[in-house]
Amino acid sequence: MTYTTGSAGTPADLQQALKTAAAAAGWSVSGNLIFNDGCYFAVTQTASGLDLSGGTGTSSGSLTGTAPGTLYLGPSADPIAYPCVWHAFAFAGDVYFVVHYNVEYFQYLAFGKSTVAGLPGTGAWLSATHRATGTSIICDIDGRMGYDYQTSAAIFWSREPSNNYVHHGLDGGGWGNAMNAALGIQPLNAVSPNAWNSEAILLPLRAWLSRPSSMVSLVADLEHARTLRVNNYMPGQILTLGNDEWKVFPWYRKYISGSISGQHSNSFGWAIRCQ
Repeated sequence: MTYTTGSAGTPADLQQALKTAAAAAGWSVSGNLIFNDGCYFAVTQTASGLDLSGGTGTSSGSLTGTAPGTLYLGPSADPIAYPCVWHAFAFAGDVYFVVHYNVEYFQYLAFGKSTVAGLPGTGAWLSATHRATGTSIICDIDGRMGYDYQTSAAIFWSREPSNNYVHHGLDGGGWGNAMNAALGIQPLNAVSPNAWNSEAILLPLRAWLSRPSSMVSLVADLEHARTLRVNNYMPGQILTLGNDEWKVFPWYRKYISGSISGQHSNSFGWAIRCQ
C-alpha cells in the first residue's frame, strides 16, 4: 500500500496526485484512465474538482460498459477552496482519495474491485461524495434521503438516490446501486460510541444488493476502509489497532447535533488503513 499526502492548488493537481498514488500501488494509468484487474475508472478534472466514472473496458482512450452515472468530488454548497490538502490511500485492489479544505470540510472519491468471490460481474465499485451536481447533504442513521439532489456522502449508505455503483452481474444485470445502512448497521451505530468507555468500533463497509423475492446478496466488502461514529475522534486522528493504523475522517463535516438537516454528516465518518 501507499499513503501519501500533500497540497493542491488546482483540480489538475488533485488529479495528478491521485494518478501518481494509484500507479505507485500497481494500477495502470493512461490519460484520465486508471485500471487494474478488469476494473476501469476515469478521473476527469472539472472547474471545482474531479469527476469519477466506472466501466468494464476501454476503447480509444474512453470507457466502455459504463456505470449509469458520474460521481463527483467538488460541487457543494461549501465548494472546495484551493489550496487544499489531499490524502491518498492506494492499495492493489482499491484507492481512497480524501480532500480537506476550509478547516472542517472533507470530500472524497474511491474505487476498487470487490473482494466478494463468485460475482458474475467484474466486481468494480466506485463512490464519491456527490451523486449529482446538487449540493445537499443528508446523513441519517437509516440512510434515507428525499430528493435526487441530496447525498449522504457516505459509501454504500443508501440505495436511492445513491452515490455508489457496483458491477455485480447478478440476475442478468451489470451495474447497480447497493447499500449498507439498512442491513444491520443502524443498531450498531445506535449504540456507538460505547457509553462505558466512549470508544467507537470500526464497522465493516459492505454493499448489499436487493434481489427478487425480497432477498439480498453481498456484492462488496471493503478490505481497507471501515465506518464509525466520530463523536470522540478528531478528523485526521490515527487509531492504532494491533499492527494496523487507521486514519479517521468525517464523511463530510463533523457536527454533533443529532439533526440530519444542514450541510454536515452528523457524527458519521470512516477510517482508512494507513499502515
